[in-house]
Amino acid sequence: MRILIFILCLAAFSNNIFANESTLPTSAEHIDNISKQRKWFELQEIRKELLKKNPYDIAGLILKALEEHAEFRTEEFKKTLNVLEQRVRNINVAEPTKSQIILSSFGILSQIPVRNGAGDKLSAADYRKVRKNLHSGQYPLMSESFTYVFSLLEKQGLFTLKGLDIKIKGFPFVHFVASTWNQKTNGWQQVLNISEKLLGHNSYHIAGLILKAEYEFKALQYDKVQMTISRIIEAGEQIKTTKFMENFPSLKESLQRELGYVAEASEAEVKARQGYMAAGGGGGLMALAPFLLDCEEDGLVSMADLEDKKSFNYYWAIILGFIFLIGIGMFLRQRK
Repeated sequence: MRILIFILCLAAFSNNIFANESTLPTSAEHIDNISKQRKWFELQEIRKELLKKNPYDIAGLILKALEEHAEFRTEEFKKTLNVLEQRVRNINVAEPTKSQIILSSFGILSQIPVRNGAGDKLSAADYRKVRKNLHSGQYPLMSESFTYVFSLLEKQGLFTLKGLDIKIKGFPFVHFVASTWNQKTNGWQQVLNISEKLLGHNSYHIAGLILKAEYEFKALQYDKVQMTISRIIEAGEQIKTTKFMENFPSLKESLQRELGYVAEASEAEVKARQGYMAAGGGGGLMALAPFLLDCEEDGLVSMADLEDKKSFNYYWAIILGFIFLIGIGMFLRQRK
């Protein structure tokens, strides 16, 4: 049956059955816009919220499958594909719309080659290639076919972002950091500066530590990032906010996985990366950005944290100076 669907899908594509769609409903257009802008962390948040409301949401499952494939999580990708196929076949919509949804959603995903081999472990080179592709426009969602899928689903009442807009748009700190990181000139160094500013206020500021680790991963600084990971875990275990606690185990897994890839980097790769960074490197995927979203949602970091803050001693100096001036004034008045 899957082979038949796959053949039908190829035939449908060859005949350009999606070519007549000229306009997009609001939610589908929003998905299209943020995917073209490579705001992958927003896509992750949309996926989480859709599947939280309904574990069998078709749009959520499509985003989940795309994310799993992009990160080469083969077994999870296969399972999601099976759930998606069953869900699409059971939707209550009229033909031929149902056939179009089957062809476009399950059919497109079926064409994505599934990685063969033992387990999901990627080599450092493969992983860096995947990470590079994610931020160079190679994310699978960058496709008119997928845009058509979400348009179809929305028209049938099977997809909407209504009620999710506040969550999606409410991350000014993460947006600022991500846009800074993607600057081609000194983007990474500027993010490190942001990290140092946060850590200057609090040496265990969790977002500051995550950004520091992000920079050290990118710089392939194995010894430094090991120490930073220890501090992240130490700080994280003291945090009891909802979203951070929920995803803290995933953060620890991601840190260890990224550390493994840094450990596998060759001397030539380290030297090349150092040269690139010395020349003012920037751009590429932020592997830990989803956890910054948790920090911002829980109020652990905000744009206000980047404002210059006067120290406690500074304010005491002002107060004492003011008292001193009052004292002198009273003394002079008594002398008169």
